[in-house]
Amino acid sequence: MKLISFILILIGINNVLSAAVQENNNNNNKFYIISIKDSNEYSFNIEFNKPKETRLEKKAFQRRRRFTPLHFNDVKNIIKSKHCLNEIKEKNINDTSLCNFQKDGTILKNGKLNFVQLEKKLKPKPKFVKKQMNKFAELILDHIDTYQKDDAITEEVQSLMRKRSEMSYEDISNNEAFSKILTEAFSVLDVTVIYAYLSEELYNIIKDLPDVVSCNEDVVIPFPNDTIISINDTNTFEIKSDKKFEKRASYYDLYDIKRDTNWSDVTVFENTYHHLSLISQSKYDRNLVGKYDRNFYYPISAGRGVDIYILDSGIYGDHIDFDTGHRTVSCDAMFGKTRVINQPGSSNYKNCYLENELKFHGSMVASVAAGKYFGVAKNANIHMIVHDRTALNILYAYDYVKKYAKNPHKTVINLSFGNYIRIPEEEKMINSLAEMGFIVIAAAGNDYTNACTNNPRQVKQEGQTVTVTSKMYPAAYSNVIAVGATNNDIQSLDVTNVSNLYNVASFSNYGNCLDIFGPGYVYGAYPGYDYRNNNSIQAYAGGTSFSCPIVAGVAASIISEHPEIEFNVTILRQWLLDNAVRNIIGNSSQFDSPDIFLNNGKKTVYSANDQYNGCGILSGKRTCPGDNCCSASTGYCGRNFCDIDCQSEFGYCNNKNNNSYDDNQKNCWSSNLGYSCCPSGTPVYFTDENGDWGIINDDWCGIVDNSSGYCFSEELGYPCCSSGVLVYEKDEHGSWGIENNDWCGIIGSESKKQDCFSIPLGYPCCSEGTPEYYTDENGSWGVENDDWCGL
Repeated sequence: MKLISFILILIGINNVLSAAVQENNNNNNKFYIISIKDSNEYSFNIEFNKPKETRLEKKAFQRRRRFTPLHFNDVKNIIKSKHCLNEIKEKNINDTSLCNFQKDGTILKNGKLNFVQLEKKLKPKPKFVKKQMNKFAELILDHIDTYQKDDAITEEVQSLMRKRSEMSYEDISNNEAFSKILTEAFSVLDVTVIYAYLSEELYNIIKDLPDVVSCNEDVVIPFPNDTIISINDTNTFEIKSDKKFEKRASYYDLYDIKRDTNWSDVTVFENTYHHLSLISQSKYDRNLVGKYDRNFYYPISAGRGVDIYILDSGIYGDHIDFDTGHRTVSCDAMFGKTRVINQPGSSNYKNCYLENELKFHGSMVASVAAGKYFGVAKNANIHMIVHDRTALNILYAYDYVKKYAKNPHKTVINLSFGNYIRIPEEEKMINSLAEMGFIVIAAAGNDYTNACTNNPRQVKQEGQTVTVTSKMYPAAYSNVIAVGATNNDIQSLDVTNVSNLYNVASFSNYGNCLDIFGPGYVYGAYPGYDYRNNNSIQAYAGGTSFSCPIVAGVAASIISEHPEIEFNVTILRQWLLDNAVRNIIGNSSQFDSPDIFLNNGKKTVYSANDQYNGCGILSGKRTCPGDNCCSASTGYCGRNFCDIDCQSEFGYCNNKNNNSYDDNQKNCWSSNLGYSCCPSGTPVYFTDENGDWGIINDDWCGIVDNSSGYCFSEELGYPCCSSGVLVYEKDEHGSWGIENNDWCGIIGSESKKQDCFSIPLGYPCCSEGTPEYYTDENGSWGVENDDWCGL
């Protein structure tokens, strides 16, 4: 076996110049992304966050802006409001046409917003866009001399200058040569995006035009500096199939796993890689179990019917990890200097890349998300969308998914890239995707810095130390599930040293905008330096680029296991958090990060040699001997756990210790099945032939029937949900389900009465500890559940 080691060599993947952001002879000439909107039709610009500004910044911005910023939630509230005109007046906008949207299908019968219809109504009209394109073409020709000596201004473009009296500006803007410096890209929500190559003088003119919302330089958004640690270039590698073995290991219980996880069936991938085995068990403690369990336990559906779109550098589809017997693995489109949609059977439909130095990145990301051997969701469809890392072509990639994905609610989008630049068009695009039902998951970055602050700090970019003053995007956008990485740097398959196993990795970004952490070191499919070498090379690498697709794979598995649920990013995020293992990230508190580690739903920790020294799910569900009590949080037995943190299923507990459960509910139907009873008010999470189930302390509990049948929603004009209706959305009132195409209230889920200044304004109060995000004349605001709340 030939092993090529590149210990701690950072691949210089971001030193390659993008084809779209071209070199030229005049450094003052640059490509710009321009958003336009008809100021005669609308006076607002839809935004998805309200950045904090100093008073001086706010005054300066108010002097120059032509469109009033309007939060998307405000747009929804205006359209839905029975007092629409009053709402418009309060927001200081003049767009009474929004009130007409109530009558044209923008509001569905269930009260939800039809986003596709809304976007169709809001996007700039073709006649207006054509007029703006002609205006830009005229300005470019009028100022052609300001480009000075520049190879991008070809002789053909120069000839258009001489022929302009004989041609219309529409003909000029449609000219192939001219389209390389001015082109209409696409529309997103309420703006149309124009791409233009401008001199500095032209930029200063165009950015101040009355119908220009924003004009920003196109930039390169790099892939993180992921570390390739070793490459195994032999033709075969040791790994067992996930087929049902004739003889299975005896130490795990498939029936128990199926009951605990509620999966349709369980598949076991035996003796596999630790980036997989770690996410299908709770915290491993070698003092509690005799030997680390290397198996990966996962639901049999494994992402079947779910599409994972990976916006990355390319894919080597001929690698044995990308089997296509029961699913699709394809390179759908490539966005670089030329933009190509690949057709089935074409040369690039299976193997594709734009930059040779980067082709490994996309292949490894796809492999970890859904590869046959290295992946989480082994049955999910893989769609590679290749981009050259420029902002514009990443926007094109988003737009492709938006247009061509079959079912947004069964589509996961993986973004293993980012930069410390907030791009308004990207924010609109991602939030538009989220409103349609797509689930977007992004890497937090590999700079070992806070990804969630605007405070100045230094990071390495393209080999140089630079100061950044922004959050890491797209991970920091509110409708994105942001993923950090843990330090599972163990090249051997056996896990023996656990001292840093669950710590934040030494490269991973961190911060309070992250949602979850996943394994940061992985094995994955590697294309080698020549696709013709062989189709079984594997590499061992580290980076948030790889913890991100692990989460994407778990998301796809959750979706495939629950076809009855119409998932969106909010619901899927909650499922991930409910399944996750908490209080496990050893150094999370020092980084102001969530103490949450990814788990696919299977929590019991088994010992591979069937030897145990503890109790509960952390030690093979063993019971403490004698009158010892079992600690729920540590898995240790002892008398000091009898009053606090005690699990009655796995040891003795004092009567006064009910582990937060109500005394009158300690015995119910679920007790006979080995599960505790839920405390009063626990929402219904799942229903089977036994009854209604909730979740408490990361484990199932039985819900005692509420015989009164009363719920909070009756006071709001909505019925109570029947038993078994799943939670669809939560607000300040309680948990809501959908039944008979209408909202209903989940019995026992009402929230505690809130009292703060924001309640009369239609916003809930913030939870304790929510940081201040924005202040106006009403008071201080925070953000929770992607919406404003009063502090």
